[in-house]
Amino acid sequence: MPRPAPSTTVLSRVGLERDCFSRNRNRDSLSGANQIHHSGRCRRPVWMAKPFSDDLRERVVGAVTREGLSCRAAAKRFGIGISTAIDWVRRLRETGSAAPGQMGGHKPRAISGKHRVWLIDRCHMQAFTLRGLVAELGERGLKVDYSAVRTFVHEEGLSYKKRRWSPASASGPMLPPGGRAG
Repeated sequence: MPRPAPSTTVLSRVGLERDCFSRNRNRDSLSGANQIHHSGRCRRPVWMAKPFSDDLRERVVGAVTREGLSCRAAAKRFGIGISTAIDWVRRLRETGSAAPGQMGGHKPRAISGKHRVWLIDRCHMQAFTLRGLVAELGERGLKVDYSAVRTFVHEEGLSYKKRRWSPASASGPMLPPGGRAG
């Protein structure tokens, strides 16, 4: 009787599958000696996701708008997620195109131009807190968050120290009147 050809996906001697995405069906891997650990060799490479093709988008949106299918039925027909089909149809209604928006790229700073000049002057005039600056910029019509103001203040080298460090006075009392140490 001829021997069967060795399989590339199953180790016949050990009885374990090589495919990292499948379960070990031939052995119990709960015991310490037979426990399967991920070696990292079978992992897929990681890169940025890419948008679906314009052709697929047009076919899905066309099935919904021209053929009268529901988004759920169109998603099932083309093998995509239901929410994806819903998003594409919504995008078509809002913008007139189902094409994807821009992915990545540089986002310009929110605090620029006249707001930048005002904020630098404001920081030099008097004491400030970052949360207070966020509120003041909001009153001036610029909606920014705490991290944007913090980044701006840090990059511009602006700071306000509420209290400078100085050594304790040797001649004065160290405790308030009636206070206790400890």
